[in-house]
Amino acid sequence: MIPRALDANQLSDLVAVARGRKPADVVVRGGRLVNVYCEEVYEADVAISCGRIAYVGSQLDTTGETTEVIDAAGAYILPGYIEPHCHPWALYNPDSLARYVLPWGNTAYVGELLNLQLILEPSQVLQVYSDLDRSPVRWFWAVRVAGQSRQDLMSSFPLEGIEQLLAAPGVVEIAEITAWPQVLAGDMELLERMALAKRHGLRVDGHAAGATAEKITALAAAGFTADHESIDLEEASAKLRNGYHVILRNSSLRPDLDALLPLVKEGRGSARLSVTSDGSGPAWIRSQGMVDGIVRRLVRAGVPIPRAVSLASLNPATYFGFDEHLGGIAPGRCADLQVLNSFDGEPPEVVMVGGRVVARSGDLVAPWEPWEWQRYLDIPAEVDLNLVGDPASYATPTSPYESVPVMQFISAGIARAGQATAGKSGWPEGCVLAVLFARDGARKSWAWMANFAPQLEGLATSYTTSADYLVIGTDPAAMAMAAREAFSGAGGIAVVESGRVVASMELDIAGSMSSRALEDVLGSWERIDAAVRRGGYPFEELLFCLCFVTCDFLPDLRLVAEGLLEVKTNKIIVPGQILRDSH
Repeated sequence: MIPRALDANQLSDLVAVARGRKPADVVVRGGRLVNVYCEEVYEADVAISCGRIAYVGSQLDTTGETTEVIDAAGAYILPGYIEPHCHPWALYNPDSLARYVLPWGNTAYVGELLNLQLILEPSQVLQVYSDLDRSPVRWFWAVRVAGQSRQDLMSSFPLEGIEQLLAAPGVVEIAEITAWPQVLAGDMELLERMALAKRHGLRVDGHAAGATAEKITALAAAGFTADHESIDLEEASAKLRNGYHVILRNSSLRPDLDALLPLVKEGRGSARLSVTSDGSGPAWIRSQGMVDGIVRRLVRAGVPIPRAVSLASLNPATYFGFDEHLGGIAPGRCADLQVLNSFDGEPPEVVMVGGRVVARSGDLVAPWEPWEWQRYLDIPAEVDLNLVGDPASYATPTSPYESVPVMQFISAGIARAGQATAGKSGWPEGCVLAVLFARDGARKSWAWMANFAPQLEGLATSYTTSADYLVIGTDPAAMAMAAREAFSGAGGIAVVESGRVVASMELDIAGSMSSRALEDVLGSWERIDAAVRRGGYPFEELLFCLCFVTCDFLPDLRLVAEGLLEVKTNKIIVPGQILRDSH
């Protein structure tokens, strides 16, 4: 639900309630109000009418015979949380994610849909936005203007389609620009897209982890307005000094918050800080929550409650320019609020959106129509099932005793450039073979991966940042079996051990999301994760490790449809194979 401007009758109604001439629709009574505007906590009532807050205080009785009274005595009354940067397609889908996290006070989200932008027409993406706007939560959108894999940097994002999306209701920014070195190099095509966003009055989200202070300054000059990739205090401070809105991350990909806490505790530029869970995997969402979990962590670390809450409410609302409607509890704002006994990990007693109770004590209570995903399920993929299901497709591409480049994983997100020598069989010891099939069926590429899961027999996944199809393993027959299992429908993930599929899940929405509830998705994912760990996977979030094998911005080597990419030089060092004309 995108907040809409009030008409004159609604404004008159709010004034009447605020002046005591008319009873409120709802009154939240006697709670400890967390005022994020002045960083105070004090006892107050909150009167609500027309879905908006009409009065905050303790001097006026705004109740009447028809007023619903919510007793908040002893509890905090605080605004609903705003997630300023999420990727709501980490196996779950936007609707299933929102259903899971709304009872914890997460009432508004700024999300991006790279996975759908890669394969749907702009009009179809707009339909997704429209469908989600009918749900009880508030969705805002960040639009991708370029992809994250070399072959689709611009070709999958035509300028006319981008402009159509940027003009859509609820769109507030350009999504993270991972190709920031191209901005520094003066890439005019990318700069034109940034300028187009500026003409629409939108923000520009950066993605410049590890950038030097000089580069941060140049990116600010180019129009970057925020960044969620600060990995240490020095980098975050440099971004603050250059006028950025700095979004502090704590996620399953990178739990950076503890290193950045001094910024919050010392109050340096705290109005320019927000917090994000950055599209965490379903297991993290279950154990750590979304923005709610970050606020709890801040409070435990000694951050004053109003400041901790502000980072998750007023600050992102102000940054995106919708603080007239959201972000705090004050007259005229949307009545998106929560009644919370403590910050010890229990869900709020009450969560409201637009003045309506949507959740109580961790359970959804508002009517919520099932979202019809059917129109997005039958998205054809042109990959050849006979090809991906043939063990011959996974025969070693290396000659005996040949020296080959290797993606040497040192973490879930970083694969350093290494070198290995193939044995007599043409297979480097300790390595798995990764084979990538382009979604359009036109190309195939391969790479050796070390320190990934050396005993993994076969894994196949359509969950990649390029929407291509990835198969990994040590046994060609197992790899082929996994591919047949995972790719027979719209897409999915499958793991094979000892000649049988031991874990799998269908990703029936665009090959990257499941239409099932988040709890169901989590169960399937845990079995996949356990199977890959039995194969020797040593790091944290496997989900993003798989997703980022095909990205073009993380060091040092990445596998894209054209071949093995050396990220720093943007050169293909091991060319892929053309299977057919893509046109």
